[in-house]
Amino acid sequence: AGTKDAGTQNPSTISWRATKMLLKVLFLVTAFLAYADATMNSTQMEMQLAVVTAELALLKEEGGLPSEQLDIAWLIIGGTLVEFMQAGFVMLEVGSLRAKNTRNVLVMSLVDDVMAALGWWATGWAFAYGSGNSFIGYDDFGMATGSFFPDGTEKWVGIQYARWFFQYAFAATACTIVSGAVAERLKFSSYLLYSFVIPSFIYPVVAHWAWSADGWASPFIADHNNLLFGSGLVDYAGCTVVHIVGGISALVAVILTGPRKGRFDDQGKPVDLPQQNATFQCLGTFILWLGWYGFNACSTGGLGGGLAGVAAKIAANTTVSAGGGCLSALLLGYLLEGHVDVGYGCNGILAGLVAITSGCATSEPWAAVVIGIIGGAVYVGASKLVLRMGLDDAVDAIAVHLANGVWGVIAAALFCTEENFKQAYFDLSAENLPVKYGLFYGGGGEMLACAIVMILATFAWAGGLVFILFFTLNKCGGIRVDAEIEERGLDVSLHGGLAYSGTEGLEALTANIPQLLRLVHMYEKLDQQELVTLLGSKPDDGAYTGGADYTKPVPIAGGPTLTPINGSAPPPTNGTGPSPNGGMNGGMNGNGNVGYLQNGGGFQAPSLNGNGVNGMPSYSPPPVSNGLFNPDPGQFHPQWSQPQLAPPPVNGIELMQVRQ
Repeated sequence: AGTKDAGTQNPSTISWRATKMLLKVLFLVTAFLAYADATMNSTQMEMQLAVVTAELALLKEEGGLPSEQLDIAWLIIGGTLVEFMQAGFVMLEVGSLRAKNTRNVLVMSLVDDVMAALGWWATGWAFAYGSGNSFIGYDDFGMATGSFFPDGTEKWVGIQYARWFFQYAFAATACTIVSGAVAERLKFSSYLLYSFVIPSFIYPVVAHWAWSADGWASPFIADHNNLLFGSGLVDYAGCTVVHIVGGISALVAVILTGPRKGRFDDQGKPVDLPQQNATFQCLGTFILWLGWYGFNACSTGGLGGGLAGVAAKIAANTTVSAGGGCLSALLLGYLLEGHVDVGYGCNGILAGLVAITSGCATSEPWAAVVIGIIGGAVYVGASKLVLRMGLDDAVDAIAVHLANGVWGVIAAALFCTEENFKQAYFDLSAENLPVKYGLFYGGGGEMLACAIVMILATFAWAGGLVFILFFTLNKCGGIRVDAEIEERGLDVSLHGGLAYSGTEGLEALTANIPQLLRLVHMYEKLDQQELVTLLGSKPDDGAYTGGADYTKPVPIAGGPTLTPINGSAPPPTNGTGPSPNGGMNGGMNGNGNVGYLQNGGGFQAPSLNGNGVNGMPSYSPPPVSNGLFNPDPGQFHPQWSQPQLAPPPVNGIELMQVRQ
């Protein structure tokens, strides 16, 4: 009944009425056999048998046998878990990207789920699972047999709706893989069209090849003598169908869209962009891990005929593979970066989950661990390769989904046992069962050949069509937002404002990071003489010029005059000129208050006034005595020889945090 209490029945999982009727039938059958053995003649036995038959017919009419109802419930639960993975993708992407593009990520995630639902309803299911030829299906359009608007004889029954829903969630997953890879620069209109084409046409054709009763690579075709290479494709939950389709689409989109502004320096070396929230990234990973049990285990399609045991093994294999992927990715990340990075751990988990997707039902647990460990290494290597190629995948979707999708379907062909293969894919009572199995178990290389052929076909089909789509969109109006929109952030430019209230100051502050970094660098790296020498060395670019006499005004090429301070901190300027006590207008954005201190005391902290940093509040440094900062703990170090900048927070953001 789906509960720990064996005496409690859950009517949402199995019809209580059907259960009572089944118990009645079992009682009648048992009593009939016992009584017939002792007293009944043939006529009486026939009469009682007719009663039992009638009860079974009524039970079927009331909603189907309990085994079918359990299958329906199993598929709905699985589809719900896979659909919940969309929340995981959202959290993962939001946490990995910058705050100024949060609304854009949310909107795109909503759109690809909605468009997947409509596209899968209109044509996706028909192309994937409708009756057809070995390449594509062409029946059951619009969730009905024969037409979009069926009459009473063409309507589906319960199990068909459950299968449709479960497979819709897979189509939506393949679609959303791309959104993170091209985040922060792709036009909304381009993504809108893409998110309809993938689930309505590109993805369904690959699903038809691998999982339908007619597909050229499917192990589910009726005639086992016609299986591709004598085995068919071993891709139980979708390394090729979901992850390679989504991953190759992401690769093509990233190539045609180009990197985000600032992702690579002038020499082509990668530059880390700010990550909004590692907590969101980790939470998203755990949600995806939870959803993967629906993705893999519920791919049995039901629980009858020994499939409940298969589902249990799948859940166990999925778990240990994720652990292996996380461990290897963390270790390699530590060796490369010198510290334990949560990002490596999160993507290592996802890499292990992707890698076991094909072989989740056909591998032994020890093999699942090995597959996951290798999957984590594959992720790290692919991630570095993508950067070396100058490609900007914002969330490492290519390394996680494409690279491990390829590894996963190959691993399934290597580690597939004969017993697991037959139990997961076939009716064991059927004749002419295939005798092929994994290469590492002595089953020959046919499964591996099938996997390689399917990988190449998926690359050609999905990669080619996505290239045509994005290339055409790029020629017709561009697929990337303007540079100004990208700089300001897509939330403010396209979606009506920032995602978080009260963060306008943060966005303004981050817009001035170059100036902030320059000032912080001065404080931390230069002594007094180095500062004067440096700022006086380039009069042609607007730097400070003049001699070493700090008691006289210092001219600034192309700007106002810097005058000394009379032993005390200047008040903030109003953005229009020098302050009353000798500060000057010329700091941040040309509006801050910057000044030398009398008697060679050093370089005073900038004043961030009402006009200094795009409307940010202001602060003033502590008083100055004899050219030295007062020893106020937590503010400024008393000696210029070891200055420490830690001004009061500006709208909740400390300057040192910005530097970090």
